[in-house]
Amino acid sequence: RPSFLGLQTPASGDLDAWFIGDVGKDNVGLYRRDLTYPGYPNRTFRGRTFWRHRQDLGGTADNFFGGWQARGTAGWISDMNFLEEYYEAEWEEGYEQRTWFDLRRPVENRELRLLTSVRLDPFFTQTEWWPRLDHYYMGQPLLYDAVSWYEHSGIAYAKQSTPQTPTVGQGRNIWTLLPYESNVLGERVATRQELDLPFQAGAVKLVPYALGELAHWGEALDGSPLDRAYGQVGIRSSLPMWTADNTVESQLWNLHGLAHKVVFEGEFSYANATQSIDQLPLYDQIDDDTINQYRRNIPYWDFNAPQGSGYPTPLGTPYIFGPDNKYDPRSYAVRRGLGSWVTGPTEIVNDLTAFRVAARQRWQTKRGPIGNRRIIDWITFDVDGEFFPTTSQNFGQLMGLWQYDFRWHVGDRTAVLSTADVDFFNGGQQLYTVGVLLNRTPRGSFYIGFNQFGGPISAAVLAGSYTYRMSPKWASSFGSAIDLTGNNIGQNFQLVRIGESFLMTFGFNVDYSRNNVGVTFNLEPRFLSRTQFASRSGIDIPTAGAYGLE
Repeated sequence: RPSFLGLQTPASGDLDAWFIGDVGKDNVGLYRRDLTYPGYPNRTFRGRTFWRHRQDLGGTADNFFGGWQARGTAGWISDMNFLEEYYEAEWEEGYEQRTWFDLRRPVENRELRLLTSVRLDPFFTQTEWWPRLDHYYMGQPLLYDAVSWYEHSGIAYAKQSTPQTPTVGQGRNIWTLLPYESNVLGERVATRQELDLPFQAGAVKLVPYALGELAHWGEALDGSPLDRAYGQVGIRSSLPMWTADNTVESQLWNLHGLAHKVVFEGEFSYANATQSIDQLPLYDQIDDDTINQYRRNIPYWDFNAPQGSGYPTPLGTPYIFGPDNKYDPRSYAVRRGLGSWVTGPTEIVNDLTAFRVAARQRWQTKRGPIGNRRIIDWITFDVDGEFFPTTSQNFGQLMGLWQYDFRWHVGDRTAVLSTADVDFFNGGQQLYTVGVLLNRTPRGSFYIGFNQFGGPISAAVLAGSYTYRMSPKWASSFGSAIDLTGNNIGQNFQLVRIGESFLMTFGFNVDYSRNNVGVTFNLEPRFLSRTQFASRSGIDIPTAGAYGLE
């Protein structure tokens, strides 16, 4: 909206509230098919509310009181499994149900931010900031542009409380605390600075850099104060190369000239911290509530825990993430180099020596009518990975965290896609995907793909889906996923009657993981700017009357 609450400045937001008198049990997946909720069966009230708002406060950055932006959210859920049971898509992919208020003032390459937050849902671990003040300076040139300076400094008073232990009916037997969760309260003061010295050495761009941080916590995991110094030095490099051949012509592949562009990247870094990452709670959380809840509820059989009768046997602290803690998210974050980001989470740093290499490639051609052709990416192929000279920092392996991303745009509407993400230590992740996408806007789209998972989880999944506008009055969509090792995952089908004023949808779905079969019927007005079917399927169904009388 152009104005809100008497302020003549742009604002946006939404509010959602939904409640139910529930008398059944929750079925949210394997080993969690008959979960109850607090008060069951006597208390049946369940629900959620969520509000978020964003507004510019007006003025200009010429004075301190101008250029501010306000953002805020407020979220409440009745119990720990409600959102997963009734709003699964939002639970897995949507906005977090948190309560906070944020004031920020961005000016060119710097920003001042004031944040305060509280925890309304006691079954999540959420840091409460009472309050938190941060200042950022990004890429400030110094010494006649010879040096670039990056800075993030912050002071805060924080509280973190462990989540409530679920009841037996909520799945207490397969629930655990995570090793970085604790009841802590205290101040946190930190400043992280980086100086870069970029220069050109022929065709190669080199950037030696030095990063340092001083930080203090009023309470570490053991409840005592902790001071930490952290430093990292290294050098980044990049070498762009390209070649072009205007004589390449192919009617079959729709090629009119071909250019190959590649950028080789490399980085060496050495980092050292005076305190171990294991001593600190994650005030700056690296995952959202959904992922953390998953780790608490199903941490055992995904991490090579022994299978017991009925339920897997918990590994227990300190081996929540496998016998060697190979799957600890903090380890992934450190090895990925999160500690080299000036704006990265304050707690995520540790000793590390690493070489990072990458090749970013593009094959480009021209397509379109003669005389008005445009340059497009025909093929993109990016590869990157890391070497760890101190192999103990990578579970005994020299190489780790290798991945690629391949996209071949066969035509303007057809693409072949493939990705991989691989770790080389015993039991490391082995993720591969390959698929074909056909997009025929506005008629519809089709996708078929194969996903191979190895490591702590093994699966071979064949997935496919289509959306199709069959006629001006009818549309349909279908999706299916099957584990080729012998398990069906699920299917869904929708048939939509497109009327002048309403969309009438009939749906059928099978969720094998929950042993659930469902039928849906939905009547939706077309005066909405974006219908649910359009959001899910990608088929654009315009507002009634947008193109005249139908």
